[in-house]
Amino acid sequence: MSDNQSGFLTASYTIGGFHSSVYASKLAGSRGKQNNLLLSAISIGIGSLLTSLSNFFTMILIGRTIIGIDCGINTVLVLIYLSEISPSQIHGSVGVMNQLAIVFVIFGSQLVSAPLAKPFPWRWIFIISSAFSTLFYPLSLSTSTPLFYWPPCSRNGLFFFFCPTL
Repeated sequence: MSDNQSGFLTASYTIGGFHSSVYASKLAGSRGKQNNLLLSAISIGIGSLLTSLSNFFTMILIGRTIIGIDCGINTVLVLIYLSEISPSQIHGSVGVMNQLAIVFVIFGSQLVSAPLAKPFPWRWIFIISSAFSTLFYPLSLSTSTPLFYWPPCSRNGLFFFFCPTL
């Protein structure tokens, strides 16, 4: 692979992520966050498998672009979702922890993928990514409203003392 091709692959992920993150909030309003997260989990798996099974530069480029688009969408949708479900007392901390988690996952993926950056084992990086998207799919089916928004758990509700500590 030439330096130009390597640059195109790197840029395809970033450009896909940038463009999709610009439109992700509109997407969240039209189909809902949960439905978009489900679709994103599926398409990240498809993009990862396409990249890992590819024999041509164009297939790798398309797979990386799909992954970039989905990562841009996920970054925005997860932050919107977390800001909606988090209690107001820890609202800012949840956003900071989300960003810290993203940084630690990027660092961890660099550590894991460094030994695999060789002519054949590089495919395992995307196979592992596909496995994580398979795990992400059932997680995106979680409830959309947490317990502390349940009406009996409000400060005036009858069952307030049985609700988790806010």
